[in-house]
Amino acid sequence: MQAMRYIRLCQSSKIDRTAIRTAANPLAASLRMIVMSANRRHHPDLPSALAAIRLLPDLQARFAALYKDGVTAANWGRALTAYQERLLTTSAFDRFLQGESTALDAGQQHGLQVFIDSGCAGCHNGRLLGGSSYQRFGMVDDYTRHTGSPEDIGRMALTGNEADRRVFKVPSLRHAVQTAPYFHDGSVASLDKAITIMAQVQLGKQLADE
Repeated sequence: MQAMRYIRLCQSSKIDRTAIRTAANPLAASLRMIVMSANRRHHPDLPSALAAIRLLPDLQARFAALYKDGVTAANWGRALTAYQERLLTTSAFDRFLQGESTALDAGQQHGLQVFIDSGCAGCHNGRLLGGSSYQRFGMVDDYTRHTGSPEDIGRMALTGNEADRRVFKVPSLRHAVQTAPYFHDGSVASLDKAITIMAQVQLGKQLADE
């Protein structure tokens, strides 16, 4: 699933239906995450989630030290946003993008060229290798035939627009090796299989093993 790293640079913190820019509206995005986390822990609403947080002595003390009014929804949003702002890493790929031609070895540069020549960079582009646009999943073939998962209508559930059927945010590929399972529904466990499926349903290609 989508990594939290670099989330502040992404167009949205949701992969399908919510178009909130974390950088533009951090509190709204953070509060949505509180409710989501609360629901997973059987706290049905925001007040009960905050009440549970107030029962944790270490968090209570830290919030009191930072904010005069302690644990509130607004302060939790600020704290979470500040944390997300720091979820950035610098890698050899970053140094390569900045002009350090030797940051990637010959094999890595060849792989990058194959990635570009195959058409993957048409959607997975920029510093994040994605995360900045929405695209239809299954441009040339029905993705459900390959993933075995039921149809998700994607952004159409939010907009009601038929043109948004099966449209999802293009995820960043940063740290993709560590973020299995893959796709919006987590239907594919293997990165190799995910790459094969993407080539088939988005590009109409069968990639050679190399």
